[in-house]
Amino acid sequence: MHTSAPRQYAFIKESLNALEAAHAAKEHAARQEQYERIRRRHKVRGGGDDDDDAIGSSDEGEPADDLRARLAEMTEERRVPERDDPR
Repeated sequence: MHTSAPRQYAFIKESLNALEAAHAAKEHAARQEQYERIRRRHKVRGGGDDDDDAIGSSDEGEPADDLRARLAEMTEERRVPERDDPR
C-alpha cells in the first residue's frame, strides 16, 4: 500500500510522529507536575540538584553500593540482639 503513493504515506508518518512527540511532551509535563504535587502533599524534601544533604550525593565520594552495604550491616547489627533475646 505504501508503494503506490510513497510521498503521501511519508507525510502521514511524519505527521503522526510529530503528533506523538507533542503528546509525549505534554504527558511528560503532566506526569512531572503530578509527581511534584504528590511530593509536596507528602512533604518530601530533597531530590533537587541543589540539595547538598541528599543521600548518595556525589560530593560524599562513596558509591551507592557502599551505602547499601553499610545500611545492611547496621540492620544486621540491630537484628542480632533481638534473636538472642529469650522472650
